[in-house]
Amino acid sequence: MRFLSSLVFCFLCYSLSLASDTYRAATFGSSVFSDLRRYLPALKDASKHDVNIVVLPSGDIYTAENYDEDVKTLSDLAQQTNLYIVAHLLEKTQCPNGEEVVRSNLVFDKEGSIIAVYRKPMNNIANCTFTSKDVTTFTSDFGVTFGLLMEEDLVLRPPGLKGLKNFVVTGPSQADISFLNANQFAPSWAFINNVNLITSSAVYAGRSGKVEGQYVDLMKFIEKESNEAPLSSLSSSFTSDDITGFIIRPVDLNLSPGGYEETVCHESFCCQFYVKTKAGLKQPKMNYYLSTFSGIRSFDKSHDIGTQICSVFACHQLEKRSCSLGSEINSTVAFEKISISSNFTTTVNYPIILTSDESKLFKKFAFHTKPANKTTLAIENGENLLRITIYGRDFSKDNQKYHVDFKDTINMNVYDYIFNEDVIEFFDYVWIRLRILIIVVSIYVLEMM
Repeated sequence: MRFLSSLVFCFLCYSLSLASDTYRAATFGSSVFSDLRRYLPALKDASKHDVNIVVLPSGDIYTAENYDEDVKTLSDLAQQTNLYIVAHLLEKTQCPNGEEVVRSNLVFDKEGSIIAVYRKPMNNIANCTFTSKDVTTFTSDFGVTFGLLMEEDLVLRPPGLKGLKNFVVTGPSQADISFLNANQFAPSWAFINNVNLITSSAVYAGRSGKVEGQYVDLMKFIEKESNEAPLSSLSSSFTSDDITGFIIRPVDLNLSPGGYEETVCHESFCCQFYVKTKAGLKQPKMNYYLSTFSGIRSFDKSHDIGTQICSVFACHQLEKRSCSLGSEINSTVAFEKISISSNFTTTVNYPIILTSDESKLFKKFAFHTKPANKTTLAIENGENLLRITIYGRDFSKDNQKYHVDFKDTINMNVYDYIFNEDVIEFFDYVWIRLRILIIVVSIYVLEMM
């Protein structure tokens, strides 16, 4: 009789979980423990708060030698806490040509069983393991089917989500790329696809943006058509951006209080900018630039991806190949309006907005694509903005050879021209040779005197 009562109770709980329109997820921040058992107190607390699924932080501290032990520990943790646990581990696989280390995303159900596995080779060169072209999925007992991804998949995978509205992402990104890294891209990816995206450090609810809190409730099927700006804050690991090949012009802070327009082109791809800063501009701590790029960029040393970029970005120090923000990232420049638009030829375009303070929301944010791929990003009343970008992904050009081609340098203005790395290298070469010639001539003249 007691067994029957328990069975009925479990059935009722299961039915209620399916009937609910929401589920609860938990994030534990960026702290990574080498001993997975140290997550037990946090997992128990999550269980007490009726959490359904947890994505554990991932790093490079887990070794393939401890894979079996780590799997056993995670299985025990899932059983003890009655939670779905998603984790990222390193694993050794025996291949015909020897052992291969792979990155593995594992999903444990409430009974501690592995219900989904997604693997990639550690060095992105597969011998006997491979990356599936289809999105790996798993279905939970609380009525949600999830897509399982690694962070770089957000950048590398073309659109095609098979109707999925909920995704979990784990595994450290193998690379950052100029104007596009995992920290900045996750909210934009969730925004464009209008899906729930659970990472180890944050949760994004489609176009409603980032959901604050350690324990967050998400709609199983997003219906609300919100339009919150997909903000991201500066990563602590950020050093500088590689701007090789970008066409760059400075924002004219003398004209900007009255508002002005400017078009910047990279070959035939042109971006139209409108910039208006608020009156009473203080001495800026950093400069702002307008930039355009169209072509192939290198990603994680084994992928070359097609991109088109229109961006307004801040720089404390701008060099010939990089933009550095420095240690002081709060800007004194307040924008009354910024508008960026272009006719993109890319597959999909993402709005990326980097700020030093996510709490300061805009009065107005708009992002839309009209016929003929005319994409526009506009914000009003923005402060502490470090980067406002439309990032276009042209998947048809992926894996083409990365190169920087400046066929139209003759049509560039002087400022564009000096940022052509090839031209800078040329003048460096000429200057070195000229100095040698000057020294030789000087010695000859002195000897003749």
